[in-house]
Amino acid sequence: MTKRKIEVAELLARYPDGLTVNEIYCRSKSMAHKTIRNALNEEPRWAYIDRWVLGKKNYEPVWCLNPAPEDCPPPNDYKS
Repeated sequence: MTKRKIEVAELLARYPDGLTVNEIYCRSKSMAHKTIRNALNEEPRWAYIDRWVLGKKNYEPVWCLNPAPEDCPPPNDYKS
């Protein structure tokens, strides 16, 4: 696991209800939004999208640490 993934994972571990990319950015020490998104999207999947919340203009995913709960819907079931 890279240093950035470890930092994001530690933040998500402290917030079991999950965080958006912007919330991770605000709580991180010096990571850019792109770096956070890249860390979250790297394989193997170690984080999952728990739900979507309305941001300033669009819906934003709320990320949590794996394992995903049984009742967590897959992304393709999301309806805007």
